[in-house]
Amino acid sequence: MKKINFIYLFALLTGLLLWRLSENMQRETLVFYGFAENKETEINAEYPVEVKKLFVTTGQKVRAGTILAETSQAELPQKSLNAEMRIAEAEAEKIGRAAEIRAAITEAEIKKMRDLAEVENKIAAAESEVNRNKALLQDLGVKVESGGVVDAKIAALRSEKELIERAFAIKKKNLKRELSLVNLPSDAEIKRLQNESDYFAGQTKNFKITAPSDGLIGNIHVKEAEFVRSFNTLITFYEENPTSVQGFVHESMILKVAVGDSLEVVSSLHPEAKTQGVVTGLGSRIVEIPSRLRKMPEIKTYGREILIQIPADNSFLQKEKVILRLRESAESRGLFGSLLMSTGFLPGKSSRE
Repeated sequence: MKKINFIYLFALLTGLLLWRLSENMQRETLVFYGFAENKETEINAEYPVEVKKLFVTTGQKVRAGTILAETSQAELPQKSLNAEMRIAEAEAEKIGRAAEIRAAITEAEIKKMRDLAEVENKIAAAESEVNRNKALLQDLGVKVESGGVVDAKIAALRSEKELIERAFAIKKKNLKRELSLVNLPSDAEIKRLQNESDYFAGQTKNFKITAPSDGLIGNIHVKEAEFVRSFNTLITFYEENPTSVQGFVHESMILKVAVGDSLEVVSSLHPEAKTQGVVTGLGSRIVEIPSRLRKMPEIKTYGREILIQIPADNSFLQKEKVILRLRESAESRGLFGSLLMSTGFLPGKSSRE
């Protein structure tokens, strides 16, 4: 069995140790900086409003659902009132149209009665003339025969009477059908207007600004009794603790950071305040690093923006400067670790485990 040359083995282990130390030193130099960021929400109203009352101050901690401000919108009550007025107009128009149709039916009935009376009078006059002529002829001993011009006239008048009654019946039927349909479009319009009025009334009653979650009040951009346009910021709201970090990697190290990397996040002023973060986004271009994050603020440097998510249970302040370091991976031992374990310098799993 050949003897092991311990000098060569020692040289090999020394070389691997130096390589590993060099790698660790390079890893240690991958340090950069960033700002702790609280999630910011700009609270606004979708309508122009007047600020009636403010219930919070800058920096105040609030719970989700806390009323921050009470507002009113002059347009909403007016819109509700306008809808109510249009409802009343639609109701009046419906009643008026129905009254017009009923009046037309009554007028048609009166006309029918008048026309029938006139025809009846003509028929009565013609019959009276026939009877008178018959009496005279009988007195003269002339035989009276039915027919003649007057009888034809009476028959025509009776036909006219039937036509008057038939025409009235048709007109009355059409007017009654129109009366039964007059409510349909009016009722639909009234229902639409009522829904519109109810909506505006509900908005007027519930127009209060509340906190979307637990957090801190940032800037208050309005004053009481101030009119604010729609979608203008009323209050800036922050989550209580930072949940993200905006960092910048120097352009010489941009290839060493990738989405999903774990980082150690440490306060630059209070090293005991630290947490772990994960890279969630990388900028798409090289930008100037803010002077506050440069090692030498007076010298412009450039790099890539990165976004890091951190747990909410931390003690960082909004915009606090933090130090970012790459977290050691599970494979940090690498080849060198395996060799040390194989030679017995590091403990490994025994065959009995």
